Amino acid sequence: MMNASRKGYSLVELIVVMAALSVLLSLVTATLALLLRGTHRGGELISQQATLDRLAAQLRQDVHAAEDAAIVDGERLTVAFDSKRRAEYRAELHGVQRTEYAGDKPVGHELYRLPTARHVEARKEQTDAWVLAGFDIAFTNSNAEEVTAWNLPIRAVVGRDRDEAYGQGGEANR
Repeated sequence: MMNASRKGYSLVELIVVMAALSVLLSLVTATLALLLRGTHRGGELISQQATLDRLAAQLRQDVHAAEDAAIVDGERLTVAFDSKRRAEYRAELHGVQRTEYAGDKPVGHELYRLPTARHVEARKEQTDAWVLAGFDIAFTNSNAEEVTAWNLPIRAVVGRDRDEAYGQGGEANR
């Protein structure tokens, strides 16, 4: 007589279970890899946006406080605060470098890294009422599905803070 209840598993059953677990494990691994890649890319974009915000705020602050702005070689923007102090913004391969000078001596330096920036160009525009200075930054973002490109202009009015602080005759408003 044969016993109807078995006390173990057959080799075929164990192989089927192991194959199903390996398929599940490969799916979980692929999903985790995609999640980690997305998290890393999202962190990079947040970091780049924070860098752009810092660059725009510093550039606007400098340009608004400047007496004059000049473009050199289309890559460098120099803003003169007075006869002794100036700040120079220079386009780099993947970002913008700011150096502050007192006379000819550099007293401050900051690099704004923009990894997806493909082209950075200093700009100065004259209108009837204002002089605008800043940068045009061209970005390219590529992934497996698509390539996107966009431009970001950063502009500020030269001497805006000085115009607000001084009246027609050059005397400070109180």
